[in-house]
Amino acid sequence: MWKCRKCVKHESSLYYEKNKEKIKKATSAWRKNNKEKSSVAAKKYRLERKEFYLQSFRNWREKNKELHLKKVVAWQKNNIEKVKENSCKWRRNNKHIIRLLSAERRLICKTATPKWANKFFIKEIYHLAQLRSDKTGFMWHVDHIIPLKGKGVCGLHVETNMQIIPWIENIRKSNKVL
Repeated sequence: MWKCRKCVKHESSLYYEKNKEKIKKATSAWRKNNKEKSSVAAKKYRLERKEFYLQSFRNWREKNKELHLKKVVAWQKNNIEKVKENSCKWRRNNKHIIRLLSAERRLICKTATPKWANKFFIKEIYHLAQLRSDKTGFMWHVDHIIPLKGKGVCGLHVETNMQIIPWIENIRKSNKVL
């Protein structure tokens, strides 16, 4: 007997709801007994729907920024060597991007530094951040309280607009005025 796609889908969902536990047990048992087939099938399924999974992850990450950041930090703490290796590899393969970002940052700092800025204090702030990093064992960043490249407002590269904060706080703050 022929049935339309909508009817078949509806009947399937009703059957699944009635037999959910039985189906889950059978599926779980099949996966245990056929680990190789199961992993190959799952990998193939994910590869065929790669863009869907990437978008799903992006959406989750956007909704759960704090949780994602905690997970990333925890993973990085447990995999320090892997992080260093990946960072070095990325830098080797993307020297052009590093140069571009460095040049852009220098230009922003140069144009945001007025003539009356105390360059000695600015150097001392960066030096203090490096000393704190060396003494405490984790990174400290020099943060601009009012970002140099903010959305609504742009700050100056002067000693009164700088603070030394832990790197994680600086990453979390990003380009925002808190």
